[in-house]
Amino acid sequence: HGRNGRIRRHAKSFSRDYMHPSHETDSMIIMGIKESLSRLAQESGENFIDFANRIEKSNYLFLHQILLDVLMEHATSYASWSCQYLLKSILHFQVGDLGSATLFSRKLIGAIFPYLKIDERTRLEEAILSYYPSWEQSSKGLHRRGSDQFELLWGIPDELLTPEGRKRRSELQRKFE
Repeated sequence: HGRNGRIRRHAKSFSRDYMHPSHETDSMIIMGIKESLSRLAQESGENFIDFANRIEKSNYLFLHQILLDVLMEHATSYASWSCQYLLKSILHFQVGDLGSATLFSRKLIGAIFPYLKIDERTRLEEAILSYYPSWEQSSKGLHRRGSDQFELLWGIPDELLTPEGRKRRSELQRKFE
């Protein structure tokens, strides 16, 4: 993570997100990284976790995007590790793109939630329910308070949310839709 405690959202050679790079060469490199990481996840769990732990410490958003994309592909095998990753830092709820600040995080939550143990589901849902990024706490962001929380809750299948989680998502849905 960067010196200011944020994951860097840009690199000169990348456009909006890693799935839409600015050049064909960039696309080939990025997809090669993703495919290699996915193969590692499939063939060597221990080595994948070691590599994922290194990415987890990175301050480059595109690496987190790739990691979360691979974790979504292998949700059944890495649900617990993914949950730990998300709970380690509120920044991990902010892995998104220009269209949605939480897109990759939300998709990962939706992919892993059915495979988590009940205590992991509870901890993750509680973390989401208490999550308010700093911009939502500013005077400019106050009217949007809860929007990231709503987006993250939206990733969880309704039948897996606790009554409190369903109630909060319903409140936020009325507020934002």
